[in-house]
Amino acid sequence: MTGPAGLAESGLTLALARQLKDAVETEFGAEVFLTRDEGQNPGLEERAALSNRLGADIFISLHGAGAASALFSGFHVLFQDYRFQAGLATEVSSEAPGENGPLEWELVQAGYLPASRNLAMELDRALGEVLRIGGHGPEGLPLALLSGVSCPAVLIEVGYLTNPEEERRLKGQPYRDALVRAMMRGLRSWAAAGKLN
Repeated sequence: MTGPAGLAESGLTLALARQLKDAVETEFGAEVFLTRDEGQNPGLEERAALSNRLGADIFISLHGAGAASALFSGFHVLFQDYRFQAGLATEVSSEAPGENGPLEWELVQAGYLPASRNLAMELDRALGEVLRIGGHGPEGLPLALLSGVSCPAVLIEVGYLTNPEEERRLKGQPYRDALVRAMMRGLRSWAAAGKLN
C-alpha cells in the first residue's frame, strides 16, 4: 500500500522495524531478528515459522493501515482472538496446542493469548501516552499472521497511510522516533510487570 503522497507501507515499516530492533538490542541486550528485509517478502506462515524456529520470546509485526475514507486515523494494536474465527472457537477449548490435528498450526497462539493480550494493552497505553493521539484500543481479531506464532505476539498498525495528515507525520523522523519511544515504553512496562502469561 502507498499513501497519496507516495509513502510506501513496506519502506515505512521496515525503517521502523530496524529502528525498534536497535533500541531493543541496546536497552534489553536481546538479539532481534527481522522476518523480512530489503527485497524479501516472505508469506505469513513463513514469518511465523521463522519466529518459531528461532525460539523467539516475543513477536511484533508492524503495519500501515488503510481505509476507504481519508478521515480514519490513529494507531491500532491487535492480538489473536479465536472467538470470531469460524470453526476454531470450539477447537481452542478442546485441543491443546502442540497436539496432532488438522488445526494444529492455527492453534499455536492459543497458549499465549493472555500474554499477547497483556502485551497489546501495554503497547496501546504507551502509544497513546507518547503520541498524545487516540488509538482504537487493543483489539482481538482472527489474524492469520499471529495464529501460528509460538510466543506472545501482537500486530501494530502505526497509522493510516490513506490519511494525508497522518501520512505526512509518518514520513517525518520525529514522529517515527516517538513511535519507537512509545513501543519501548510499552515493552518496558510489560517486562517490568512480569506479564508473561
